[in-house]
Order: sequence, then structure tokens, then C-alpha cells
Amino acid sequence: MSEIARKWSIYLVVFFIIMSCSSSSVDPKSANYKVNFESSDWSKISADRSDYAFAKEKTNSIMMVNSTCQKYKDIPLVNLQDSLLTGIDELTIIDQEKINWAGREAINLRAKGKIDGITVNLMVRILKRNRCNYDFILIQPNEDLLKKDSADFLIMLESVKFDNNDE
Repeated sequence: MSEIARKWSIYLVVFFIIMSCSSSSVDPKSANYKVNFESSDWSKISADRSDYAFAKEKTNSIMMVNSTCQKYKDIPLVNLQDSLLTGIDELTIIDQEKINWAGREAINLRAKGKIDGITVNLMVRILKRNRCNYDFILIQPNEDLLKKDSADFLIMLESVKFDNNDE
């Protein structure tokens, strides 16, 4: 197996471990938003549990977006954060803040930890909006490359459009 194929295999395993912690495949998804992110550096990839997923081969980064509706509707944001980060060993929250985004309170955080012995660096935004929860995640094993790809993550977040009729 080539080095690139091996790295992508590892990152996809990490990706699916995180996804299995953040949602169940039977949870209904939101139909009230779109991610309109396009970049020549990022490829849209198929991820059966994620609403949207993008990979950047040059830096081996993955961005993913997931929604769940109804199941967690009354859970506070901090509990959603804890659920999302479950399964990450040696977890360190580097920074965290509550912000107003899309007309709702959201959490932004950067974290570092290990999944199955693989170091992961994460940028995360968690949002609750109209009975749905949204996770936006950038995954990168290298902290310096995470910082480099964070600009693209913010552009992806800016591309998110929620339907006006879901108020």
C-alpha cells in the first residue's frame, strides 16, 4: 500500500470513529440547510453518515458536516460537545468559546487528542437550531497544518445557508 493510501485509510478510520460517536445512522437529518463550499484544493467525498464531507489530499485534512434532528433536541450545547468528543483519548481542549451564529448560540472549539493511538487536531463548531443539531469539524493530524487549513474551514462555515422558513 502506498504511503498516501495508508494515510488516507488512517484518516478515514478516524473520521468514521468520530462520526460513530457523534450520531447514529437512524437519526433524521436536517433538510433545512446547504453547504455551498467549493475549492480546487478540497474534494467532496462520500461519507454515508455525514451530510457533507471534504478531503484535502495536499495536507491530509478532512472537513465534515453532520446534522441530527429530534433525538437530542433538549440537550444543552455543552453536552452535545461532550458527546461529540467521547472516544478521544488524552483529550485537551485548546480553546473554546460561545458565539452567536446563524441566529443561535454555538460553540467553537479547538482540541487535540488521540483516537486508536492516532493524534488528531480538531476545529469544531456545534450549533442547535430548530430541533436539529449541527456539527462542523476539521480533522488534521498535524497542528501546524490544522492552522493552515483553518481559513478554509471558516470559508466552508461562511458557505452554510439555512432556509429562512425554518425559523
